Amino acid sequence: MSGSAVTTSNGTKPSQAPVLPEGYRKQLGEARALDMKGKLNDACTVYGDVMAAVAGEFGELSFQAGIVYHLYGAALLKLAKTEVPQEALQMLAQMQGQEGEGASSASSASSANANSSASASADGGASASISAGVAASGDAEDAEDAEDAEDEDGREGEEQCDGNAEEGDGEAEADAHGGEEEEPSDFQVAWELLESARVALLGATEEYPDTAFPRLADVLFELGMFNFDAQQFDEAYNELKKCLDIRKEHQPNTRALVETYFQLGLAQEAQALSGTMEKQAALQLFDEALESFSSAKSVLAIVIDTLEAKATARAKKSASELRAIRAEVETKLAHSQQLRKEVMGKAEANAAEAKAISTKLSTGVAVTTTGFDAPMMSSTSAPVNTLTVRKKAKKPAEPAQTLTVRKKAKKQE
Repeated sequence: MSGSAVTTSNGTKPSQAPVLPEGYRKQLGEARALDMKGKLNDACTVYGDVMAAVAGEFGELSFQAGIVYHLYGAALLKLAKTEVPQEALQMLAQMQGQEGEGASSASSASSANANSSASASADGGASASISAGVAASGDAEDAEDAEDAEDEDGREGEEQCDGNAEEGDGEAEADAHGGEEEEPSDFQVAWELLESARVALLGATEEYPDTAFPRLADVLFELGMFNFDAQQFDEAYNELKKCLDIRKEHQPNTRALVETYFQLGLAQEAQALSGTMEKQAALQLFDEALESFSSAKSVLAIVIDTLEAKATARAKKSASELRAIRAEVETKLAHSQQLRKEVMGKAEANAAEAKAISTKLSTGVAVTTTGFDAPMMSSTSAPVNTLTVRKKAKKPAEPAQTLTVRKKAKKQE
């Protein structure tokens, strides 16, 4: 976090962020332990119970509820990805259709993103490895430096806010369609939870900037990765850029900042390879991606130096792990530089072809051309698992004062 003094817009010092009661923190700790053991269904059940209780006690838009919304949404999203991988594609496509995209839009989006999915996620293996490595080493070091702070507020939940209104809407919809309302997918509920966390935590940044902003950045990162997995690269870029702006100010020279730079670079590269923009725009995005990867490498070096300066064995182990990750970041940087050269080479080849065509046309010679196709990708690119998700609903001009967040239905034994 930033070491400079922070004041609110009215010039006063920010209040101390509220702490969840010990009972809730204990439950969140249990849910976190279940999550780490891979018992995601059980973890989500606990998170859901805590969410309902916290939102009921402190309010649906409270800072405390925002913490639980985020943790619950992140765990439920993880569950949705691991539990029903095949159905996920259909559910997310359906969600996109409900937002007004329609089947044809989903089809064209899938086609337009064919190249970007291969490249963006070419680095899917590297991305997962780097992110997991940064997170793993971070968990080890954070457990030593901030274990108490981690347990203090926990991180996950959701709540059944405005239940009566939603229940009435559901009955009306069921009557209109002549049947019961279809249960929302885990993906949809996870997305709603993360959006609710965004609203609640954003509302707390004025009063508790030192605490709320880093947590808001965590939510924005989750939303960015949600959209990246769904090949909504523009949305992914927007969320990750907001996350980066916060972390640069409130979490400088941290593992979280390294991961944000790296994932932002992947989103920028995916945009450049989407085949939906002009050559110069694509090259500009490649330059921005290279800058993001370079920044990730630079910040990672600072983090490693900081860890090595500590005397603990755990810190030195984390530094060793991060040095291996730095090598992967350097490899990704070199790969992206090669991709940019290929795109430039393709563009120059097409420019030469265009000049030849112009010359032949001026002399009346018949010509044929293939035109400027989507940028070529390096042969080292590897495919990645991708999802198609509906676009985020447009927000109303005035934010609603209440949230309607569905709680994940408990499975029958």
